[in-house]
Amino acid sequence: MVLLAALVSLGCVLASVRRLLLALEPGGVDAEALLPSLRDADALVRVRSALEASGLRGGAAALLHATGEEDASYRAARIDEELLEVDWTMQRWARVPRVTASIATSGGFLCACVLMIRALSGTEELPLAAALGALGLGLAGASFCAAVHVRMRGLVRVRRTASDRLVERLRALTAP
Repeated sequence: MVLLAALVSLGCVLASVRRLLLALEPGGVDAEALLPSLRDADALVRVRSALEASGLRGGAAALLHATGEEDASYRAARIDEELLEVDWTMQRWARVPRVTASIATSGGFLCACVLMIRALSGTEELPLAAALGALGLGLAGASFCAAVHVRMRGLVRVRRTASDRLVERLRALTAP
């Protein structure tokens, strides 16, 4: 039962880590880091060609690729589409840390209760430490998941602001 509680908590922690990685770099390129290098239209062309050579395609890189379209209305539509894609990527798995915190806690409590029922029924002689261990593992997994959830709220807000600023700069540089 302690092993089961550990596996449930580990699964929850891994799912929360996946959410953390999705929010940290949704497209491989940080929009905030690109802003200082985009001073004028020539810099935009240089950065876009460097990103095309690197092969990056998601997130801020896709926003820059969209600025290479010849038709202004098509370019604006592509930029809007890529901005929606970046926003969706940042919001993907948004509820996972909160849900996994609940699952880890419930799993730890369930395993601890089963161990206590077995011990009290007299069928097995299990120490109280095993039940407390299962409970502790569940609470440890829940604590990690809750910390990821709290951190993600601020991080997604910062990333979204940086993406919005990048789009504003790109629209200003590609305006006819």
